[in-house]
Amino acid sequence: MINYIFILGLNINAISEEEKDEIQKLIEKRNRFRNIKNYDESDKIRRELLNKFDIELIDHRGFTVWKKLN
Repeated sequence: MINYIFILGLNINAISEEEKDEIQKLIEKRNRFRNIKNYDESDKIRRELLNKFDIELIDHRGFTVWKKLN
């Protein structure tokens, strides 16, 4: 079930705490793969986050942030 928050005329998808926890764990796992240069596995996790949660990852030096696309 998708929950929406209405802010300043925009509908924004709400993410549950459980989903946030799962997203964070997947990002941490992905970063471990990236650190050991296992890019195939890290790309699989990136695709999983996109397909399952509609999450885009943005990598910076030393950390990764994410945003909900829709």
